[in-house]
Amino acid sequence: MSGEKEAQVDIEGGGGGGKPKLKDQRDDNPIKRFSEDEIKTYVDALYKKNFESKTGTISIVSRQELLIGAAHAKFYLEHDEAKEEFAKVLDGEDISRLAETGKCLGKREYKAYRTQKDAKFWHEPKDLLVTLLACCLASFTQGWDQVANGNLGWPGAFHLNINSVGSGGKLGGTGDFWIVGGVNCITWFSAAFLGPFFVDPLSQWTDKLGRRGAVLIAALFSLASMIGGSRSTSWQGYFIARLFLGIGIGAKASLVPIWESETLPPAKRGRLLVSWQFFTATGIFAGSVASYIFRTNWRNQVLSGALPALVLLIVTYFGTESPRYLILHGKYEKAFTALLRLRRERILAAEELCYIHFLIQAERTTLLDDAKTEDFGKEWKPLGYFHRLYRIVKISRNKHAALATMVVMLSQQLSGINILGFVSSIFFSAAGLRKQPEPNDDAKNLANAYDSLKFSIGFGVANAVFSAIAYFLIEPLEKELPEMKNAPIHQPKGRTVWKWKPSGGTRSCLKLFRGRRALLMTSLGGGALMLFILTFLLRLDPTNEAKLPLVMIFIILWNLFYSPGAGAVPFLYSAEVWPNEGREVGMSWAVFWNFFGAGFLALFVPRGLKWGPPKLFGLFTGLSVLGVILVYLFVPGTDRATSLDDMSKKFDHKKYTDFSKDRMKTLINPTRLRKTSTAKVQPGAPAAPTPGAPETQGNSNEQGTAGTDPGDTGSLGSIQEPEEEEDDPNASQPSNVAEEIETQGGTANPISPH
Repeated sequence: MSGEKEAQVDIEGGGGGGKPKLKDQRDDNPIKRFSEDEIKTYVDALYKKNFESKTGTISIVSRQELLIGAAHAKFYLEHDEAKEEFAKVLDGEDISRLAETGKCLGKREYKAYRTQKDAKFWHEPKDLLVTLLACCLASFTQGWDQVANGNLGWPGAFHLNINSVGSGGKLGGTGDFWIVGGVNCITWFSAAFLGPFFVDPLSQWTDKLGRRGAVLIAALFSLASMIGGSRSTSWQGYFIARLFLGIGIGAKASLVPIWESETLPPAKRGRLLVSWQFFTATGIFAGSVASYIFRTNWRNQVLSGALPALVLLIVTYFGTESPRYLILHGKYEKAFTALLRLRRERILAAEELCYIHFLIQAERTTLLDDAKTEDFGKEWKPLGYFHRLYRIVKISRNKHAALATMVVMLSQQLSGINILGFVSSIFFSAAGLRKQPEPNDDAKNLANAYDSLKFSIGFGVANAVFSAIAYFLIEPLEKELPEMKNAPIHQPKGRTVWKWKPSGGTRSCLKLFRGRRALLMTSLGGGALMLFILTFLLRLDPTNEAKLPLVMIFIILWNLFYSPGAGAVPFLYSAEVWPNEGREVGMSWAVFWNFFGAGFLALFVPRGLKWGPPKLFGLFTGLSVLGVILVYLFVPGTDRATSLDDMSKKFDHKKYTDFSKDRMKTLINPTRLRKTSTAKVQPGAPAAPTPGAPETQGNSNEQGTAGTDPGDTGSLGSIQEPEEEEDDPNASQPSNVAEEIETQGGTANPISPH
């Protein structure tokens, strides 16, 4: 292989001359900036400090495996593109040699890598599947505990003057009503104020178990509170049980999405994090069924919530700890073991370990030292809790993430879905869907209560089914080049497989629903429309036979809009956007706002029904519209950022402020949308400015459609925004193949440990 042949391909996207580039470049991978000598120096220091045995025993990973893993980490998440570019200049024999040197993945590693990229999650290693099952059970337990409250029985058992319609036959008016409201809302206020901020110290106290141990303790809170609540003899005792339940709920909500996101392969993370909403909705359904089965015994209704918590305890014990957590705390041998269980191949485990290690080193340099140059040889100690909390308000990148996560979490409560979640047991009577019985007509009041339980079951089924839609919509459409339209995407063993690629109007329509931000805005906008219609339907007379079916149809449609967007996106988004150091604190911040809003609604929505269901639904119509505007202004899309560490550049101060300013200008002057959507890209025009070209970041909507994410249609319903990448003038230019493949007599030069 000649040097002239080597120089034909620019593997890392540097240089010019029309050379092919790897798509979706990531300038946040510090290993790309390392020379081969630097890789050897840094990896040697990593090995000596964390892996080299002091007693003469064999290390869990060799220095050579780490060196090869670090070389692979240059192309982390880009092995398909790297292999294609190498294949253009190398024959099969040379590719095989490169696999031995860390320049290209071998057959076994590449097969495991393709499994990570594949949407079929059941092909992953069993340890990853067990961990995913534990995360799903945690959200399932959340949903079950939410509805296993015994609200139709415990007030009467504790001699509180509350019936299925309200106190004394009317909503509100006595201290007893506020007691019931307080018992219901204390779970959510506890989940907001105690649960999330209990998570970080909990992870530190359970240092030997990490995130997995913290989830175990959170499950114990849920188990003990449900058992204790079912045995309480006064409303005060039940109040305390619900308070401790809130700690478990808040802790799991803060921990589990992080644990799941840190163990899943990046290509699967978006879709599988949808499981939080799906299994929460499934838990609501299962809890509603249990409540109906035990409809004559409120204590058994509450006790049923202990069953999923017990199963969660058992499955979590067999889960795998987060490798990022272990690396953050200097437990590299355990981190490699965890990665080997999660990724199957040793080289892939070594690659990801090196990638995470050097990213954390770069992050700590910025967060701890505020240094302008990166020092990858320096040893850093983990930040304390209050130091990380302080960094949220000091560092602009974290402040922007805090604002965005607050908006997405509050948008879930602004959607109004918890109008049904918190008053389902009195919905039929309070909303006037049928003629209300007399307060002393016990038989009809009991029938109304049972019908409300049936409604809760139907609500849970619809919520679970519609949440599953998010699995197919959470990721944006892939970019489609003109020459690839209707092209075969795979050709296994002599047969061609064709994949339908939507184009034209169909593709533009799909963009409104694809991707996190698009899905959230469409969900809130469509939900606002359904709420607006329900506002008028609820004004119909209860004697009108059409009222009940019409209201139920539009409630189902409202659920259809809510579940895949406002239901699924907030927790997924909030788990993605925080840096490694302080992810627990950031997620706790986000969960605080969600559950604080839930507690506020649990306390005041029943009082709002006294004001009138049509007025209450009208109020939430306006709040949903407000949610759409806030998301449009302050929540950048994260769809193109495929690694957890890719998120930082989305919240860079200049890019984030330019994003919000540009959205504000568009909101004030909607005519800019037409200019953006009608702008055409000239054939052959570059998608990004050439090196040295003036910056145009601040006016991305005025630059046409070149360089945009796949989903930007230039409308409020569109979620994908123009690509927010910009060249770093201080970054070193990547090397070409001649630099990547060092040769000695025309053969690949292996990376040796010495």
